[in-house]
Amino acid sequence: LVISQIFLDLAVFVWTVLFLSAFLHLIRHYMVHTLAYWCKPNGHIPCQGDSDDIDARDQISMGAMLFNDETLKFLSQGVIDEENLWTFGTKGLEAYQALPAIVPEETSKFLADSGNYMLRSG
Repeated sequence: LVISQIFLDLAVFVWTVLFLSAFLHLIRHYMVHTLAYWCKPNGHIPCQGDSDDIDARDQISMGAMLFNDETLKFLSQGVIDEENLWTFGTKGLEAYQALPAIVPEETSKFLADSGNYMLRSG
């Protein structure tokens, strides 16, 4: 009985870890897409409150490399910084360069959790 309980506990643990890992992967992917839609056409995040003007295209390209996402590659406008090269190396850069850039299906986006609308004509 003790051994079967140990295996059952192990199975539940493994399932939980795999489920949480897949869930966090999905959430991270969603967050990068949200960041990409949040950006202005020049890749900068609109200033709100006391925020600074930052270029987020390097983070979007990191998301494209991490998730092998063609839409994120398009939205990153090909901007890769030194941190991406250190993180992914030359093989990651080659994979990014080989990744096709696909125009997103949506140009405007409603971000329900924040109540923001990003309206674009193209």
